[in-house]
Amino acid sequence: MKKIITGFAAIVFSSSLLANLSYTHVDVSYRTVDTDGDDVSGIRLLGSTALFSDSFFIYGGYYKFIDVCADVTTVNFGLGGNTPLSDLTDLVIGFEIIDSEGGENANQFALSIGVRSKIYNTVELGASVAHVETLGFTEDTTSAIFSIEALFDISETIQFNAGFSSGDADTLDFGVRFNL
Repeated sequence: MKKIITGFAAIVFSSSLLANLSYTHVDVSYRTVDTDGDDVSGIRLLGSTALFSDSFFIYGGYYKFIDVCADVTTVNFGLGGNTPLSDLTDLVIGFEIIDSEGGENANQFALSIGVRSKIYNTVELGASVAHVETLGFTEDTTSAIFSIEALFDISETIQFNAGFSSGDADTLDFGVRFNL
């Protein structure tokens, strides 16, 4: 009987660990962007904090790319929400405003929808699609961006992250997330 209770407690405890998807965190990562064969790379800083509960959150980011032709700085700010699809998976939506300066200055608005899921007690996967409207000084464009991300727990509050997105440009990110 003691083994059954211990086994049941282990399942309940591991399930509660699996369901812990944080919406309050800081990310620091290295990003490389490929736009039609031109590669730029730089630093990406992101932050997110839950509002009222974990169901709503605000987020923002700062990207600094250094290229031989131009320095490009991008700042974004957004509002998001999530709802559980299961004990281990959330449906996530977001709306953000993106401002880029340097190179070709542009303002963007993005609406995204995706899922985040703890597939193992130390591994989280996410996938999303975003509709992006770009209001540049040369022309306005619309595009879709598909993204995937994997997070691997290093400790209770630190995760290694790797992500890839593809749209008008392909991006690759490697970094660290600090869950607060």
